[in-house]
Amino acid sequence: MFAGNNYNERHMFTIIRIIKADSRENSACEYLDLSDNNFGNQSINQIIPEMNLTLNSLKRLSLSNNLFTDLSELLYELVYNQTLTNLDFSGNRFGDDTAQALASLIKNNNIISGIWCRNGNISKESYDAIIKALEENITLYSFDCYSSTMTEEQRVKLNTLIIRNRENFPLHHWSPHLCISFTSNSDSNQLILTTLLCNSEYNSKLPIRVWTYIFSFWIRKMFMYAYRNEYC
Repeated sequence: MFAGNNYNERHMFTIIRIIKADSRENSACEYLDLSDNNFGNQSINQIIPEMNLTLNSLKRLSLSNNLFTDLSELLYELVYNQTLTNLDFSGNRFGDDTAQALASLIKNNNIISGIWCRNGNISKESYDAIIKALEENITLYSFDCYSSTMTEEQRVKLNTLIIRNRENFPLHHWSPHLCISFTSNSDSNQLILTTLLCNSEYNSKLPIRVWTYIFSFWIRKMFMYAYRNEYC
């Protein structure tokens, strides 16, 4: 609904009004996709106050491929957020201030399970801060913050920590209704994967390397499917 329309700061007030009106008439907004627009830092100042008001039930937020250079205030606001599970701000021009705020979010928030923030301008020192924060986080299962400044050693450390979190995920607690919502896609291979996820008998028999692949595939696809079909 809002993605890919060349919107900018001038449109944000109207977008928030639309979301408010829709929330009053229907259910609360849980999915918001503002990707592929021309939003800049001023838009964030309009979003932040709504995180505890109109957007207080938000579960998935995409800000990818815009013109943001500093998302630190939003990330600090999300540190104690109890609803958001997926956040995508890849393809923006953010730097170390945002990266340090991201480290704080990862360290202190145990609700978010997926973060995508590729291609930022992050220094080696900020990557070290993110890695240190991730060492204390056991609930982040999908994380992609790759950029050209990341060293191979840092990449390996990040991947190792994410794999650790996936391996410790209690597979028998997968929610069947989540799997059902995902199988509404007609792809038969996805149907097979989600059937396995719903079946605890299979859960206990498959090797962990298989589950690591399945989980990574499933969480990314579920995230994108929700955005395509369940806009505010």
